[in-house]
Amino acid sequence: MPSNTMPYRLLLCATLLMLNGALVYASEAIPTTSSTVKPKSRFPTYFSQVVKAHGITGSTAWVLVLPIGAMSMRLLRLRGSRNYYTHSIIQTLGVLLFIVNFGTGIYIGIKTRKLINYHTIIGFLMFALVWSQPITGLVHHVLYKKGQGRTISSYTHIWLGRVLITLGMINGGLGLRLGYGVTTKDEIIYGVVAGVMWVAYVIVSVHGEVSGRREKKRLEALALTKEGSHDSGMSVA
Repeated sequence: MPSNTMPYRLLLCATLLMLNGALVYASEAIPTTSSTVKPKSRFPTYFSQVVKAHGITGSTAWVLVLPIGAMSMRLLRLRGSRNYYTHSIIQTLGVLLFIVNFGTGIYIGIKTRKLINYHTIIGFLMFALVWSQPITGLVHHVLYKKGQGRTISSYTHIWLGRVLITLGMINGGLGLRLGYGVTTKDEIIYGVVAGVMWVAYVIVSVHGEVSGRREKKRLEALALTKEGSHDSGMSVA
């Protein structure tokens, strides 16, 4: 009797082994619910829009608005204080754009956990220095109107502005190198536009300095001529 049931037992064991193998294969092949659900990102859905806003406001401020505002003092020949007010309005718009750029930059740095790097450190430094520009510019304007010419405030305002604009253009390129959805085409476009604007800014600045010195020498010579003619007239009398 036992010998007759042995084949059935072997067949049952083989069947159970096959079923067990099939179940194991099925459990490995069919993904579980936890594996099909994507892990939640720490970036909100609007994060890419914040990155775009950061890039647009920064490049607009330092590549277009602020250099144009600086060049307006040399290119525009408006009477009275209109040059100063036009320059101030343009630069105020540029600083407002920079404020938005700075705020979005801090947000991006916190979210990406990369708040401290070469791009952000330069940004912090620029944000701290830019607030001296309205003060030194106003002091320069007041003293210049009183006939004192250029003072320490004048040179501080002029040269710090030149450094900030140059640094702003460079830092924009460094920001692109961080690669938050930036393409090679974006880098090329930025580099070309920033390069052209910087060269134009330098040409206008140098031309303005040279023209200003020539005008100063001309006025000094004219004053000496008038003084000489006045002295000669007094001696004849």
